[in-house]
Amino acid sequence: MAQDKNLNNEARFVLCMRRQENYICISLNTIRGMINLPRILFLLYAKRSSVAIQFESDILSGFICTAYIEDVNAIIDIVPSSPRERSVKEHICASQGIKYISYARQKTIERTISECQRVFRDLNLFFRADSAADIQTARQIYDRVSNNS
Repeated sequence: MAQDKNLNNEARFVLCMRRQENYICISLNTIRGMINLPRILFLLYAKRSSVAIQFESDILSGFICTAYIEDVNAIIDIVPSSPRERSVKEHICASQGIKYISYARQKTIERTISECQRVFRDLNLFFRADSAADIQTARQIYDRVSNNS
């Protein structure tokens, strides 16, 4: 029961990300409509790494990417469908001094979690990871967002 309470607390507060002294809160309306497992995990792992994350951002790069993490000046994007598209995106980011990290869509939940964790490791952002707890937390967040729509 204590574990469930901790997961509920984490699911509730994962929507607020700590950044320096302030808390950046993301309302359910902000993430409703664009919610999927990788985005929930990126939000969860950003919170654990104490960095702010922006979804569907085109602020610096000139193209819309899955996410942008300002603290490490990095763009996270789904692997483009063509090698040419990927090289263009990498070039745009490199010319602006932005790290470009892509991730592949996975067929299983476990592989998706592993891929999202890899993205954060590639950015040298480390946190405590527990895949089973992450699945449960992600489901709670998804249910909360879905039920409030």
